[in-house]
Amino acid sequence: MVRALCCVATLILVFSVDTYAQKVPAKQDRKKSEDEIVAAVVRYATLNRRDIVFLEVAGHDPSSEILRLLSFWYVSVLPASRAVYISVPNQAGLWKDKKSGDFGSYFEAYVEKRVSDTRVQVSAGWGQPCGTYIVALQAGLWSVVSYKPWKWCF
Repeated sequence: MVRALCCVATLILVFSVDTYAQKVPAKQDRKKSEDEIVAAVVRYATLNRRDIVFLEVAGHDPSSEILRLLSFWYVSVLPASRAVYISVPNQAGLWKDKKSGDFGSYFEAYVEKRVSDTRVQVSAGWGQPCGTYIVALQAGLWSVVSYKPWKWCF
């Protein structure tokens, strides 16, 4: 009798742990998902661009993973450290690639807040963050679902 109760208790424990493991989604590697999130924002923000984009993420050059994710995109994305700012009197300055001499645009982004495991707020913009992108995990891919520009910028 005791042996039968122990077997039943063991089976209940095994199946409940197995069921719990199936109900709780496996958490993605946080760094990898943040790289995918930033890449989604850059792709969204550069839909109408054709020039080089110098990218800064949270005050630093983007990770090699972000650059890899964007390497298949039609816009050339380079680390911000490759850019040099050239001031122009009485106008906005220009960003230039230190190696090639080509001109481009400067884009800055940082993950502001994780609303949930599948929804994130990203602050980003040209030259400096000037709006909030809402990025959601849909069908296994991160994509921008909305953008709200800030009332003040620069």
